[in-house]
Order: sequence, then C-alpha cells, then structure tokens
Amino acid sequence: MKRLCKQILAGLGIWLVIIGSTPLVAAQTTITPSEDATVILTQPNTSNNGAALSIQGQKPFGTCQVTAIALLKFNLPAGDEIVGATLRLLSTFASSSGSLTMGLYGIGDDTWQEGSVTWNTKPAFTTGPLSTASLQPAGQELVFPSTPSLTAFLETQRTGDGVASLGIAPTDCEGFSVTQSVTSREGGDSAPQLILAVGTPTAVSITQFGGKVSRPSMGLPFLGLMGAMGISLWWWRKRSRSRSKA
Repeated sequence: MKRLCKQILAGLGIWLVIIGSTPLVAAQTTITPSEDATVILTQPNTSNNGAALSIQGQKPFGTCQVTAIALLKFNLPAGDEIVGATLRLLSTFASSSGSLTMGLYGIGDDTWQEGSVTWNTKPAFTTGPLSTASLQPAGQELVFPSTPSLTAFLETQRTGDGVASLGIAPTDCEGFSVTQSVTSREGGDSAPQLILAVGTPTAVSITQFGGKVSRPSMGLPFLGLMGAMGISLWWWRKRSRSRSKA
C-alpha cells in the first residue's frame, strides 16, 4: 500500500510540473473612450473636442514646455481583474522636424466633460508617466505599451467608480511647436482603443495586440514546487531499490 501511495504521489508530481508550466491565458477586451478632448495653452478658455486629439510641446531652448494635452475617459468593464492594458491610437499628423516623447498619465478626477473642459479647467494628473511613446507619422499607430503601473492604475479605477481618465502630454521634446495628432472617439474604426487583458492572475503569456495578454501568479510556482517534490520522491525511491538489489 505504501508503495502504491508513493507511486501515485510521484505521478501526481509529474503532472503538476506539466500543469504548472502550461500558460493559462486571460481574455482580451477592447474599449473606446466615452469622452475625449484636447486642451491648449494658447486657448485657455476654449474647449476642443473635434475629430482629432493633439499633443504638443516646444523646446526652442531650455526645458520642454507643454502646450497641448489630450484627455481620454473610459468606462471600464465590471467583473474580472485587469491584468494588462495597452492604449493604441492612430496618428493623423506629426511634425516633420523635431522630436516628441509623450507620457500617458493617470487622472483621479473623472468629472471633466469633453464639451466644456479647457486648459484652465483641466483635471490634474495624479500619477507620473504610466507608459511612454514617441512621435509617429500620419497613418502609423501610436502605442502606449502595457506596464505594471498602467495596469495597477486601471485596476484601482475599475474597483473604484469604474471610470478611468487618462492624459497624454509631452515628457520631452526638441524643436518649436512639435505636434502629434491622433484620431478621437469620433473616428469610428480608427478611434482610440484601450486593449485590456482581464481574468484571473493565473495567466502567464503576454502579447501586445490581437493575441492573449496575461501575467504570472503565485499559483504556478507552487504547482511547480509540488511537482519537483514528487519527482524527487520518485527518484529517491528508484535509487533506493537499485541499492537494495545490489
């Protein structure tokens, strides 16, 4: 009986290793903004919620001055935990000279409205850059890749009021009035897309688009450890038998 139990435990350990090393993949869902707008330094009391969003900075000398910011608001899906997130936008214009690095920031105040928000009334950023991207020519995708800080911010918003506001602003630039424009939510199939990976934290494989996005959990290392223990017991038992026969 003891021999049978040890054989079963050893076999179970092998299967635990196999299961523990198999990716369990989270589901993917894509959402578009419920509201978006651009606020412009030189138009401090004007709302801009047309067919394009703009991000602009200028640095003829000294530090990069932020002159236009894009704001986006998303209604997050209820249910499973957010375990990954990527923001994808379509470029409609980019300055031909200069350089622009943009940061994606979290905003805690979701009360702003696209039809009335201005530079003077814009909500404050409540995080540092959660993800970054660089200037992209017209027709190319502007992608803010998934990061742990972006995922954590969105998950906090999901479990709060279920709404996430994000801002895009220059973090660095070179040149005068360097501009990146992207389609707004009025852009139909080209509207901004927030691609979310949702599910349990047992998933392990990660891709950016059109695939499966997920993250590791504590469950898989535990299964691997149990499997290793089972195999070690099986090997010890086999070695003991060989010695006794000798």
